[in-house]
Amino acid sequence: MHAREHASHCVEKLGAPFWEVHNWLDQYFRTYWGLPHRIILHHRLGVKLAGILFGPEAEAAAKLHVMDDQGRLPQGPEYYFQRCEYLPSQGEAANLKRHLDEALGYDLDLRAGRTLKRNLRCPCGYRGYFLRTEAGELCPWCRGHVTKRKK
Repeated sequence: MHAREHASHCVEKLGAPFWEVHNWLDQYFRTYWGLPHRIILHHRLGVKLAGILFGPEAEAAAKLHVMDDQGRLPQGPEYYFQRCEYLPSQGEAANLKRHLDEALGYDLDLRAGRTLKRNLRCPCGYRGYFLRTEAGELCPWCRGHVTKRKK
């Protein structure tokens, strides 16, 4: 969707256009045309960050934006790799890692192979997709190994 369509949908649903939120969510579109730009902020982590940066109403606008674009609200960036919707080239992978780190403070290990969704929870509080490594499943937030089942 174009930013104008996102803004008009927000006016219809939330009463304001939230231009700054839509521009912020799509800031990487010119760098990664198409699907790859969504990896960085089009998920729950990006929606929560929008709420922190722009206020609670903006969180609702960000959620609406992601739902309009994706039809769902992915847990985090791993979602896109889990589904194999996008596999970055060597140069793109380095840039994606840098932009994820800048935007979210998030270190995505693209060499760890496919991500694995399990019914697990990390002691740091993260629940969602975990990275598969030789040593076991690794939390993408704290980089700790996960062993507890989610309750």
